[in-house]
Amino acid sequence: MMISLACAGQRIITRTWSLVDDCSNSLEQTQIITVIDDIDPELVGCPADVTIACNDPMPVPPVVTATDNCDMSPVVSGPVSVSGQTNVGSCSDYTYDVTLEIPPPVHR
Repeated sequence: MMISLACAGQRIITRTWSLVDDCSNSLEQTQIITVIDDIDPELVGCPADVTIACNDPMPVPPVVTATDNCDMSPVVSGPVSVSGQTNVGSCSDYTYDVTLEIPPPVHR
């Protein structure tokens, strides 16, 4: 018997063995296997920090992928928003908000 838990890949497996002899004596043995996911996923392809001059173009965001030991198809989303420069010649008015959102796991 297998019971799926809240996270993808986590589950409880119950194995049961039974024995009955010729005198109708019986024995039952159960093994419970609990599969947990306590390892964080990994992001692959995240760029290193970079410093650029005011006149340099903003680096293009790379495609970032992920690996996970319990989820064979992790989904990475990373909306990037960059505001424009409002005072030409000044770096101080740039605002960059970069957010990486990883959706909750799909229950299987």
